[in-house]
Amino acid sequence: MSVSPPPGAGNALRACLSVIVLIPGLMACTNRLDNPELISTLTNIPKTVEIQQPTQAASISLPSVVVDGGVGELLEVHAGQVRVAAPPSRYSMFWDYNGSGTLAFASSPFQSTDSGKFSVSDFWVYDYHKDQSTLWLASNVGRVLWAPDTHFSNRRAAIALFDPHIGDFSLVVSTKPGEAEVVAEYASYAFSWGPEGRYLVYVRRAPPAGLYLVSVDGGQGRKVSDFAYRDGGWLFDEPLWVPGHEVLIVAEKGDHPIRVVSVDGNDEFNPATSYGGMVLGPRPDVMLWSNEGNQLILSGESGFAVETWVHQFSEDLRIVMSSHLIAEATLKGWYQSGESVLVLGRTGIEVHELAGY
Repeated sequence: MSVSPPPGAGNALRACLSVIVLIPGLMACTNRLDNPELISTLTNIPKTVEIQQPTQAASISLPSVVVDGGVGELLEVHAGQVRVAAPPSRYSMFWDYNGSGTLAFASSPFQSTDSGKFSVSDFWVYDYHKDQSTLWLASNVGRVLWAPDTHFSNRRAAIALFDPHIGDFSLVVSTKPGEAEVVAEYASYAFSWGPEGRYLVYVRRAPPAGLYLVSVDGGQGRKVSDFAYRDGGWLFDEPLWVPGHEVLIVAEKGDHPIRVVSVDGNDEFNPATSYGGMVLGPRPDVMLWSNEGNQLILSGESGFAVETWVHQFSEDLRIVMSSHLIAEATLKGWYQSGESVLVLGRTGIEVHELAGY
């Protein structure tokens, strides 16, 4: 099943974080740093010979971060520089990047399933080492996430794959083109990997609905909460596993935009603020966790614009000690894991440091 065509070339708590990369002409905060330099031209990914030994990969210039720029281009970080890059041929929609040279993407926008109830596409893999794209699954793909231990010679993806026989998604694991090993039925778009790649957590909306944990080695999924997104959720909702705390953070609504659920299923709560008020900021569509600062970074629709916020938590995660608005922009991912983030707004790409919050 492998096809391998070569790709072608407001408010008082508003914070002013240190902006260290901008595209283009952004009004900077007072602590702007001039490094690293922005490269605004297209990235030329060098073509290479067939890789015979894993040790050869060290000589290839691989992006440490690849994210979707939102208008058909990719944003790549090479040696501390953010570049706008031409996507591989057939690219239409971003799935995931594993940090070691493997991009998961779709060749077409979302299309409706026969029932019209779900949106799906296909799943391709672009290999930066070989400058080559390969079709892994041709249809019914709702989402793809690489395992945290994935690298160029050991690829493992979790996929929300629509199964017409049950009329719903199954959660599957794939390690090669054409392969789909089911680990849970009646799953949803909303799933994520555990930090060591041994477990998957997912939201099941069919009865008995809730938040489930399942081993990738097989076995029955274990329910840890009745939580299942009251409004059906957003297309790319993802339970966020917080390493070291053994909890999941999920998106709520209204006065409680976030909820914390223990992985063992013994506790769950909505964090409160240190002054007893509601947690500020929007319902999160995208979330990252920084262990270094005990910080939750999130972005979501505020009703007027997409905003990115940083929440500083107490050690037990029950209290939000402070909240700061970074920018009216969409959180795109880490720039340096745990230290700085990429956001994309009307004025372009920015990199914000988290130190001091």
